Amino acid sequence: MAPDERRTPPVDIPLKKLFFNIGEVSEICEVPAHTLRKWEKDFEQLKDLKRSSNRRVYTQDDIRTIVKIRELIQDKGLTVEGVRKHLSQSEAQSPSSIDPGALEPVIEELESIRKMLKTSD
Repeated sequence: MAPDERRTPPVDIPLKKLFFNIGEVSEICEVPAHTLRKWEKDFEQLKDLKRSSNRRVYTQDDIRTIVKIRELIQDKGLTVEGVRKHLSQSEAQSPSSIDPGALEPVIEELESIRKMLKTSD
């Protein structure tokens, strides 16, 4: 099979949502839910976020990680151990993914919303 034939299609992540349930992630990433649950155990990069109802939720970063895992397994033919090594090396080489300065506008917006909700009571 030619390399181009094995390439996984790009994923369109809805940017307006912060959290996704396992069904949505399964559909977005084209990965079965049972595989996602297995990958949570296999890869420490997939943090197991659960709501109070004990349902799994994923963030946009989690979706990007899942897409990366899928590409490494499907396109490059890596094993789970190979993907672990690749992800660990990538984390070691890249700076922190969250810039604390980038959170300031978000925090301010949330505070504004909180104040509006308080005054409407």
